[in-house]
Amino acid sequence: MADADALRTYEEHAAKGDARGAYNLSVCLARGVGTAPDRTRALRYLRAAADGGLPEAMAQLAYLYWTGRGGIERRDEAEAAKWWRAAAAAGDADAAAQLR
Repeated sequence: MADADALRTYEEHAAKGDARGAYNLSVCLARGVGTAPDRTRALRYLRAAADGGLPEAMAQLAYLYWTGRGGIERRDEAEAAKWWRAAAAAGDADAAAQLR
C-alpha cells in the first residue's frame, strides 16, 4: 500500500473512533509518511488512541510526557507515570518496567 493510501485509510479508521487507526495515523503524521510532518495533529491522534485504550499509544504518550518531546511543551513526570500505569494495566510489559 502506498504511503498516501495508507494515510487515507488510517484517517478513515481514526474518524470512526478506531484506536489502532488513530495510532497508525499519529505515527504517519509524526514521521511525515504520506504527508508533511505535523506534530500537533500527531499528538492529537496519539491521545485519541491512548484514550481509546491502545496500550502502545499509552506507553508512547507516557514517553513523550517523560521527555517533553513530540509536541509536549514541557516534561510532566506525573502525567508520564499516569500513562505508564494505564499502559501497564492494559498489558504493556515495557510500561510496567518503567514503573519499577
